[in-house]
Amino acid sequence: EDQKEDLGRKLSKKRPREAPNYFVAIPITDDQILDRIEDVQELIFSKEPDLSRALLPVQTMHLTIIVAHLGTEEEVKKAVLALKQSKTKVEDILQGKDLNLTFHGIGEFNNQVLYVKMLEEDQKMLNRIAEAVEQCFIEMNLDISGSKDFKPHLTFLKLSKASRLRRR
Repeated sequence: EDQKEDLGRKLSKKRPREAPNYFVAIPITDDQILDRIEDVQELIFSKEPDLSRALLPVQTMHLTIIVAHLGTEEEVKKAVLALKQSKTKVEDILQGKDLNLTFHGIGEFNNQVLYVKMLEEDQKMLNRIAEAVEQCFIEMNLDISGSKDFKPHLTFLKLSKASRLRRR
């Protein structure tokens, strides 16, 4: 019985994961995509003005590839190196083509986040890219534990940005 208690204490003393403070992302710059997102945001705002603070600015639209906790300048330098090393792997995945993604539909996470969905084959491509970048970060022994269960998505509304509304 005492051994079980000791084991329980040891397990609970596991170091808590550091919150991510850096991320690698692909910026979304296509005007057509951004205009459609803005249209949806305006429609949401017209129906629910209280949600205005939850809407993310279209000029910040991006697809997060990985999140990392980099605690030192040395780790930041290693991350830069990991990114440079991932370039070749990503180019191999793209095989000389541009990364063109098709977005359609809206999804949600836990009634907290609204995002634009993408075609499944594009999602698979993005997953392969994310895995290649992840691998380079792991090889550099960097903390990307916050990146688990990657699901590519383009967030345009986040209730955490309007904390008053989250309690509703």
